Amino acid sequence: MLIGTKGIAFCYFVNGLSYIAVIAGLLMMRLPPYSRPAKATSSWSGFREVLAYLKNDRKMRTLMLLTAISASSAFPTSR
Repeated sequence: MLIGTKGIAFCYFVNGLSYIAVIAGLLMMRLPPYSRPAKATSSWSGFREVLAYLKNDRKMRTLMLLTAISASSAFPTSR
């Protein structure tokens, strides 16, 4: 109804104004400064840790296996 009476441009303008509250809220947030944690381990040790976790958790192991099967069978076959 508003589009019919005021037009599309007015509706876009009102929609743009509605984002001002969100942007103001984000600007008012006071977050601690980000500090990147020191990388103590290699990628391979992380991968081994995941494998050890999957060895002990049957449900997660099943989900990962099903995901791997579906991902490997879904490769594009076009040439």
